[in-house]
Amino acid sequence: MHQITHAEAVNHLKDIETRLKLIYRYTHIPESIRRQIKDAAAHTHLISGQIAAHERKTRHANHHAK
Repeated sequence: MHQITHAEAVNHLKDIETRLKLIYRYTHIPESIRRQIKDAAAHTHLISGQIAAHERKTRHANHHAK
């Protein structure tokens, strides 16, 4: 299985978040579905922040372990 870096994962998630926001903003669908899309974008943003924080933490720990 091919692995990607934390930075690549964050970039992919930011792209997904942007696409979800565009769908939310520019489609005419029922409000309940629009809310779910908006919530998914917010959740994607949260996850990308958590991955970025994990990357900083592990990079910091690896730097001090040397």
